[in-house]
Amino acid sequence: ITQNGGRPRSASKLWADSNAVDQVLDAIALRVVLKPDAREASVARTAVRGEALCYHVLELVHKQWAHMDFRVKDYIDRPKENDYQALHTTCTMRYHGVVYPFEVQVRTQDMHRVAEWGKAAHFAYKQNPDEAKSMAGVSDADLAAHQ
Repeated sequence: ITQNGGRPRSASKLWADSNAVDQVLDAIALRVVLKPDAREASVARTAVRGEALCYHVLELVHKQWAHMDFRVKDYIDRPKENDYQALHTTCTMRYHGVVYPFEVQVRTQDMHRVAEWGKAAHFAYKQNPDEAKSMAGVSDADLAAHQ
């Protein structure tokens, strides 16, 4: 895992996403951003290794926590139209006798870069689409400094 952080969600946004609070499945979320070993000879092989690593981590998550089969979304095999790629799953945990759902997202640093700064970025289509620009060629060090 290379970093932590996330996109804050307001209570009103959570409420708008669902009519009942007990049906909100992503109020708690964990994002796993992986950095595959870059010793591979080509970028394509590193990308394939990163995808395989994402599936492996998803398998580990499913072994650790109970999950909802109907809430597993594979955006690596079928990326969104805006090139967003990640694995999403909704798991459950029990705390003081109450079951809480939480979302887990798994992606590589390259997928994360597209999600946060590329065409898939929230600011690109929510805040100011005129100022949106891709950061696909930015190094990891420059990206970390930009945050």
